[in-house]
Order: sequence, then structure tokens, then C-alpha cells
Amino acid sequence: RLRLEPDESDVGHFDSLVAEGTQVHLDGDPALAAQLLSAAVDAWSGNPFPGLDSPFVQVERQRLIGLRREVDRRLAAAWLDLGRDAEALSCVRRAREDDPFDERLAALEARARYQSAGPAAALEVIRSFRAELADELGLDPSSLIDEVETAVLRNDAALLPSRVPSGVRAVR
Repeated sequence: RLRLEPDESDVGHFDSLVAEGTQVHLDGDPALAAQLLSAAVDAWSGNPFPGLDSPFVQVERQRLIGLRREVDRRLAAAWLDLGRDAEALSCVRRAREDDPFDERLAALEARARYQSAGPAAALEVIRSFRAELADELGLDPSSLIDEVETAVLRNDAALLPSRVPSGVRAVR
């Protein structure tokens, strides 16, 4: 029987980087979070477990793919807390290629555009997302999109980079 410590496998290493990056961001250190989550992105390579197809592998593959998408969201949020909107937009756009109807990604993109180009650009992201969701799926967005739109219209400071450590962050 093979026994590995969590960090002794690629999956365990990826999981550890994600967990630590998430925790340090919640603890108020978006710079270290961005570093750790970027390392998780760099550690990712292709489709997990290629050539294997057992039920366990399928479940684990889907978990890892979902976690990889979550890493993009968390990394974008860390970049935004640092005021690095270009890096955040890069994360969001990469992730939206795989999931164009993800509302958290749309909210993060609106926040990034707010930081880089102002309220009009953020509102355009929201308008475009609403239209695409309605046209393609016949759906209205959840309250998250309404909340971000309201924050943009109010010029809410939560949309700006964080200047002091806090366990509460805007749009995750």
C-alpha cells in the first residue's frame, strides 16, 4: 500500500497551495495569497488523471477542475485587493472562456473594470452579462449582479483595492 503525505503528490500540493492562499487572503494578506494562488495555477497542468476512467477518478477529476476554476476567482480577488486590475482581468477572462455564465466571474470583471476604467466600464460589463445570460439561457442574474451594480452606482469603496487588512473582502 502506497502512503503519501498530502504535499507529496501533485494533487496534494495543489490543494495545499489553494487552502493556504485562501486562508492568508481571509487573514488580510492579499499579496501572499496572490503568490500562493499563482503557484497553484503554475502547478496545474492539463486534464487531471489522463487515461484513467474509474468512478473515483471521474469524481476527483471534476473536483479538481472545479477547484481550478475557483482558484481563478480567488486569485482575481487577491489581485483586485492589491489594485492590480490587469492581472485580475487576465484571470477572469481565462476562467470565463470555460464558464461564460459564472456570475462571480462577471462580478469580479465588473470590479476590475471599475478599478481600471471607472463606473461606466463596470456597468457595461454588467449590462453585457445580463444580456448574454438572457439571450443564451433565458435567465436573469442572481442578486450578486444587482449588488455589484448598486455598488458601482454608489461608487462604493468596497470596489477599490483594500488598503488595510480585513477578513471581509468585496466580491469573491
